[in-house]
Amino acid sequence: MELTCETRRYKRLMAEVRIQIVNGNDEETRAALKAVEPYLSQISPFEKVDLLERACLWSSKEIVDTLFDTLAPFVYRGWALALALRSGREEIARDLLRRGVDLLEDPTIPLGTPNRDELVRRLTRGGLTEVSKELFENPFAVSVTRGAFVPPSNSEALLGANYSRGYSIVTTVALIEKIASEGRFSAVVFDDLLRTALLLASSAHRNPASYQPETAKSCLKLARALLKMCSNNKGDTERIDAVAARFITPDTDENTMAFICECAPQVFYQKLAGADWLQKNTDLVRAMVNHLTPGTQYQNGVLLRVLARGACLDELKEMRPWKDTFTPANINAAIDAASEAGHAEVAAWLLTVAQGVNDSKKGAAPHTEPQAKSDQDEGNDRDDLGDLSDLLL
Repeated sequence: MELTCETRRYKRLMAEVRIQIVNGNDEETRAALKAVEPYLSQISPFEKVDLLERACLWSSKEIVDTLFDTLAPFVYRGWALALALRSGREEIARDLLRRGVDLLEDPTIPLGTPNRDELVRRLTRGGLTEVSKELFENPFAVSVTRGAFVPPSNSEALLGANYSRGYSIVTTVALIEKIASEGRFSAVVFDDLLRTALLLASSAHRNPASYQPETAKSCLKLARALLKMCSNNKGDTERIDAVAARFITPDTDENTMAFICECAPQVFYQKLAGADWLQKNTDLVRAMVNHLTPGTQYQNGVLLRVLARGACLDELKEMRPWKDTFTPANINAAIDAASEAGHAEVAAWLLTVAQGVNDSKKGAAPHTEPQAKSDQDEGNDRDDLGDLSDLLL
């Protein structure tokens, strides 16, 4: 179908607006927008969103303000914020946040619109938004938040030429951390920033060639900062542990898991107590010991049993100074675990520790003169030695 002269003129004018936005010259961009004013009613929702996103990448805050004054409302603004964060454009990002733009907001497409689901997926680039039930259920889900951390893809632009502005993951993370520390993100976005940071750190450790060199380090730096912010009531503190816990999986690389052990050891302990696959993965558990601090008496006891069952004598010795760990109940349970697994050396060492604990308790009692052993006492000693031999067989 042949285009009319008016349609061709409109398309040329819109192309000129996109070009001037990318050029970054405010005066020429305003002139291009002025030329397209007679056609404002023809500008589609997708074209409006495309212009906003391009402006958030290349234009000044003044041009972004002009677009809001001229073209608003926009059916979707979340990706524009992701682009501003990705490219380290602090002034633009703050302007969008001041306008109430949410990184995980849903497109405002009325229910019943033909092909609505397809339009939503296209606008959000297939990413999850706040209403998605999968957002925090699947730690490896790709949400809109991820768009703030990764370089543009060939299919990212809605219309016209692809977005091609470079970025630095270090700059991006620094800006996100700064804004998060001020409490500017919603609790859901805050928590998804943590999830995304852990996800990208794990992915970058597994496939470093697919990411910028500093990705894993930068993302873990951000995750550490976000976890510290939780103590100041930023984010949904009840959900944070659950977000981190879902990364204690066989698919998470050990570097990221070690990070969780260091920053949120309670998460690892809770997972260890209930996850059969983790208790059986002796190599992984023993690798985490150096990254853990002592938990509760019960949590330390679970770790002791796992290590004893796996014959991890070196790690057990490293834990010897831990508080609330080598209690009589924990030691006995660990001895049973080692004995059942046939690790006599570990059981023998634990028995030695148990004896030391008992001697310490006796030493704390009031001093009394030693008494000669009766025949009954000697018989009891022989029984104790018999029990010891049984455990070691």
